[in-house]
Amino acid sequence: MSIYPLSPVLADMNSLEAILCDYAQALEADEFRNPNHVLTHWITKTALSKIALLLAVLATGAHFSPLLSSRIRLELCLDFIQRAFKALRLANYALHPNIDNVQALLIIGNTLGDCGQSDGTWALLGTTIRLAQALGLHTQSSTGAQDDATSQRSRAIWDYLARQDCMLSISNDRPAMVSMRWLSDPPNPNNARLPPSDVMRRIARIALRIMNIEQPLNVNQCLEILSDLDDSDSRSELYLQRRDKCLNLQQHFQHLTIRFHLSFVASMICRPALAGSAQIRGEPNFATLRDRAKLSLMSTCRIFLEFQALSLIPMRTWSITHCVLCCTILLCVWEETRDNLESRTLQQRVVEAFSRVAKLDEEAGDDVQGQSPCKSSWLSTGHVLALVALQKSLRGSTLVPPEQSNARHSSPGQDSGALLVAYPDVDFNFTTMLGDDVLEQFNDGSWDEACLMPVEYLNAIMNTNGKDQLQRSCEIG
Repeated sequence: MSIYPLSPVLADMNSLEAILCDYAQALEADEFRNPNHVLTHWITKTALSKIALLLAVLATGAHFSPLLSSRIRLELCLDFIQRAFKALRLANYALHPNIDNVQALLIIGNTLGDCGQSDGTWALLGTTIRLAQALGLHTQSSTGAQDDATSQRSRAIWDYLARQDCMLSISNDRPAMVSMRWLSDPPNPNNARLPPSDVMRRIARIALRIMNIEQPLNVNQCLEILSDLDDSDSRSELYLQRRDKCLNLQQHFQHLTIRFHLSFVASMICRPALAGSAQIRGEPNFATLRDRAKLSLMSTCRIFLEFQALSLIPMRTWSITHCVLCCTILLCVWEETRDNLESRTLQQRVVEAFSRVAKLDEEAGDDVQGQSPCKSSWLSTGHVLALVALQKSLRGSTLVPPEQSNARHSSPGQDSGALLVAYPDVDFNFTTMLGDDVLEQFNDGSWDEACLMPVEYLNAIMNTNGKDQLQRSCEIG
């Protein structure tokens, strides 16, 4: 629950705890001493599926563990994932799927993304959705014939899958698999305030609505969609709107996660304001959309900083990391925000947050002699490039190793950009996580922010075709 505060992908925690206790009891009784004589109830498809689910949970636990070394976390995580896949293959998950298979694949997919393998998450989510559809989880008629507990479990899993597909698709700018009818609201006869899962469903539906519009949005369309987003926010539980209403840590997590996604999706809706075409600038309400774009971009960064101060969840979650770096890059290059002191301060603080984590990895022994620094990174190449680009902008000079940077101190009379390079925490050398070919492209102006519109610049960085050493180093055998 604390790792996935809004929608735990484990719809039945009791079942998982039961198999964990049974397995521990069998281990203590030496039932697995002889691999050639394992009791038959441990090698059934049902048991193997539950073991796969348990291993998937352990993989997530390894990734989010308090171990400082990302190299050790990654090794443990990938080892559990490999074992989970073996159990799934033995259970013949592709031809005979069950709900435990679907949950295990969903957890594995999330964990792969959190380890820097976002394309693996994308591919595996498609398979998981197809298996869920094969089980009929997407249809009310299929789940309605089951008992209440199983029906609720099925609906919860499908609901999470549909929302995950929408949010992952809009983050990657790729088409979603699910349709609008699979994101309908449950009955609410008393017009009660919306719980976190219902708010996220509405956010996902709005994200899908944006992706389904083929023509560029005009200002009025953007404002109309923003109004729907704000309506969902206003109808949510009070603690989701105001942090001072949170009563426990879980509610704080839910509040910050909801606020973060609301701000990020709002920034996606406002993207036409960043394009700055003469046509859209001439529309009557352009100034309103432009101001909302500034607010949503800065709010996304601000909420991320609040969240990472409370928990390691945002820093180790791919979707949150990706969204905040996208917004920070846009703040860095958009003419309306790049010279704004508040915007530059937020950029500085975001880079500092990532630098602190990278330094902890370095101090924990991840810089093993003879091992590439990217071997243990939890960041994808696009994310590392984004951090390098932000450092370059904050230093106000061409990319050089931090130890060679002359921009260390500034006087009170200097501009906001110069003020910010005085802070040393931006100086972790993220370039060591990049391949030479990618770094060469960056330095030779292939991604010149002055020659590209903000969104084009963002896409050039996040969708680089350079050799992805981070992903190749973490391949699953």
